[in-house]
Amino acid sequence: MDSHGYWAWMDAQLKQPKRATGGESCLVCTGTIPANAHWKHRDRHVCSSHCNQLLIRRWKRRITRGEVEAFAPTDEYVTVARRSAARQPRLMRTLPPESPFPYEYERFPVVGDVLERHGHHTVYTPIAELPYEGTLVEWVMEDAGYPPERTLGAIHLESGAWTSLFVDVEGVLTRLHLGQVILGDCMVSSHEPIQMIAATGAPATIYCNFELFRCVDAEGCDYTWEALAFSPARIDTALWTPEFAQRSEKRDRINRARGAYRARMRALGVDDPEADPVDPHDIYVRDGWKCCICGGRVDPSLSWPDPWVATLDHVRPVSRGGAHAQDNLATAHWVCNLIKGNS
Repeated sequence: MDSHGYWAWMDAQLKQPKRATGGESCLVCTGTIPANAHWKHRDRHVCSSHCNQLLIRRWKRRITRGEVEAFAPTDEYVTVARRSAARQPRLMRTLPPESPFPYEYERFPVVGDVLERHGHHTVYTPIAELPYEGTLVEWVMEDAGYPPERTLGAIHLESGAWTSLFVDVEGVLTRLHLGQVILGDCMVSSHEPIQMIAATGAPATIYCNFELFRCVDAEGCDYTWEALAFSPARIDTALWTPEFAQRSEKRDRINRARGAYRARMRALGVDDPEADPVDPHDIYVRDGWKCCICGGRVDPSLSWPDPWVATLDHVRPVSRGGAHAQDNLATAHWVCNLIKGNS
């Protein structure tokens, strides 16, 4: 989904009014939340990944019981989804090894798409149009609980193996995975390798991968490509596109800079200091990688603890009420910043 979809909504539902700074009680186990816990864990007031998963499970059970409203996509999200669903089907290939990302993808698969993964091909078709007969197809459609014309089937062309994938609900594609792969008259767990006979007559092993690619669209909103693809290579983790990784790194830089400033302000007795979301790298580029204190060049290739690494200098020092804002920030060597102190 994307910034306007399920994952952003879930984050908003689990986020507490104020981010934990360390020492607060975990909502799940009542243990202490570390000051260096992941920012999302501190947002949710949990002390670990384990407690985070338990919090999510409890929250989903509350949705099932009707105690919490379920996800309803925004009008903007539905508009984007319908526009993406109206595109023409295409072939999405495995890219050369030197490519920044290994696979071609779209926002989500549509009927007629073909995913080529390392020489193997997965085609998407309405499950009611699968070229198979018998109780298995009928069982899948009955188990889905949705009109068959809205349920997509993913077929491995080289072996004929297939499974179900998505349901189109008012133009919005929602995950619906059978969890099983049908090969001939046999049903196999999609988590297990599948044995087939290659065109050469030799036995071969393929996997039914649930691809999760974290991506960013032209408007800067994140979304997740979710698709089933048969492949001889196992993919068992989410992959980040270069654009998503860059955006994530930018957010991390912003959060680290704000966190450091807020920690200094709290040490000075300010309980809830304001801090603008400024990316230090943007300040360095704006200043042409030139130190505002000594006037010398700052080498972008250096990293901490090199004394000449780039740092943010608060022109009006923090100890004197200097704000964490673009007009009060400048590029400085770390050693120059230390020498300047609060002058």
